[in-house]
Amino acid sequence: PDGITPRFLFERHVFNKQLRGQPTKQAAALKSGVASQSYNKKNYADQGSGTGRRALLNAALRIDEEAAYSSASWGVGQIMGFHAKAMGYPSASAMVKSMSSNADGERGQIEVMARFIMANNLVRFLRNRDWASFAYRYNGEAYKTNRYDTKLDKAYAYWSTRQIPSGSGIPADAEPEQTVSLLRRGSRGPNVIALQKRLSELGFSLGAVDGEYGPATESAVFQFQSQNGLRAD
Repeated sequence: PDGITPRFLFERHVFNKQLRGQPTKQAAALKSGVASQSYNKKNYADQGSGTGRRALLNAALRIDEEAAYSSASWGVGQIMGFHAKAMGYPSASAMVKSMSSNADGERGQIEVMARFIMANNLVRFLRNRDWASFAYRYNGEAYKTNRYDTKLDKAYAYWSTRQIPSGSGIPADAEPEQTVSLLRRGSRGPNVIALQKRLSELGFSLGAVDGEYGPATESAVFQFQSQNGLRAD
């Protein structure tokens, strides 16, 4: 509601764990209902609105600021605050601050999600479009119940064929046709030229840059994939 705080979901059972070693604060949190001994769906009843979530967070902040920020999942990627230091942020509060900006908050939220993916070595699953392995490591075993893998598959199928919007910040020469498409043997056109130029720049031999995805280009792609730990497909 304030236009600054990124969307979040506060986890009472996590707050209780974050306060271990601080018995006075932990007792106060449990007594006030801001913390709980275990996970319970009822603990989310008062988070049906942004105002409700903010009120709960404020109550937790009054007990312990860092523990409070560590106990919620934040932003577009819904990353738990306790991951902050592993992603290179000095603290959970610093991570949230990086997302709480009118000027650059959206970019900050995406950066947090990207850092989490990179810190946990999940990029390889995205590159190989192994949605189940990615979803399991990103969301845990509940990914099956929520069908996150099939949702990722459908989202990729949809967005990989959409036009790149103007003003997106993606360089024009990155995708000459301004579309993201899957290139394969037999493909032709400016996207293939861009691929061939980049492969040549990286030292892969493929002959002439002619805009035709033939055997030489395919071989160069296989070599690139193999050298970069990707499935050579």
